[in-house]
Amino acid sequence: MTVRRGPGVRPRRRRGPALALAVGAMLALAGCDDDPQEAPATPTDAAGTEGAGGEDAARSAAPVAPPTEPMELELAAGERSATADGSTIRVEGDRAAFVLPTGNIACVLTEQSATCQIAEKSYTVSEAEMVPDLVGPCSPADANAMRTIEESGAWTCVSEDLVSDAGLTAGGWWEPEVDRDTLEVDGVRVAVLPYGQRIEVGPVWCESSEAGVTCANPELNGRRFVLSRGSFAYDRSA
Repeated sequence: MTVRRGPGVRPRRRRGPALALAVGAMLALAGCDDDPQEAPATPTDAAGTEGAGGEDAARSAAPVAPPTEPMELELAAGERSATADGSTIRVEGDRAAFVLPTGNIACVLTEQSATCQIAEKSYTVSEAEMVPDLVGPCSPADANAMRTIEESGAWTCVSEDLVSDAGLTAGGWWEPEVDRDTLEVDGVRVAVLPYGQRIEVGPVWCESSEAGVTCANPELNGRRFVLSRGSFAYDRSA
């Protein structure tokens, strides 16, 4: 443990003149039919537009223009549930998020990894403790999150606000199902993992304590980290 402090068609056959003559004769006979029951043709105006009734029909047949405003689509959540057994919360779903009671640390768990973001810390991070740069520039001075990842480092930069991700309508959806704590941060009600409680998503778990948050992935050779305002530690054996 290292401790620190302080993305084919067959062609059509041509019809002969005999067929054309036959069709012409039939049309001539049809024109001579003066059956009084035949409906008169619909009048048209100079522009060739049909009368009032035909105009309405033409409008109804016209293609409908696409909406000028984006449609509001409600995305259906995947199948998920959360249950509590004593101090352990078991999540069945793609992800879960929470904050510690102080609101200074926010975490997101999936079945592959845990990421915890810290707002304020009293130490600096070294280059050797950084996760290799995979998504863009991230200096030790900008590092604001730790991850359970199969790399020699654990610190990285997370641009999104994980506190917001812990909102009850987002990654904190699990809280109402097990009735734990909530906290309002910048007008957003977020799920809180109380001290002494543990949350699991697949093999990945995080545990809250007054000393900070501990997260681990047993399937990554037991990779884990401990994060708090005043210190951090992580397993860098990979």
